[in-house]
Amino acid sequence: MGLSLRFEYDAAVIDDPEITSLRERIDTIDHEILRLLAERLHVVHQVGEAKLRKGLAVADPRREEQLLQRLVESAPEVFDERSVRAIFSAIVGESRRLEDAKMSQG
Repeated sequence: MGLSLRFEYDAAVIDDPEITSLRERIDTIDHEILRLLAERLHVVHQVGEAKLRKGLAVADPRREEQLLQRLVESAPEVFDERSVRAIFSAIVGESRRLEDAKMSQG
């Protein structure tokens, strides 16, 4: 029998030390994810600037597909292909959007 998740509000959860501890771990992981995404974005900006200096196209759909395929192949089993592609397509898309906004500002 699988684990059944409850999504309704339960006041007892607020005072549960095990759940509080696990949520604190999730918060720590979330902050680390944001830190790593910011570091990734910084490198994306550097790549974009280098491409502009060299007269190359900023977007590279072939590279993006290779990246997604490599990530799908190396992802832990907890992720299926659809999840990996969705997560990293969002990351790549937002990176591109932020890069475009930065370039349009000068």
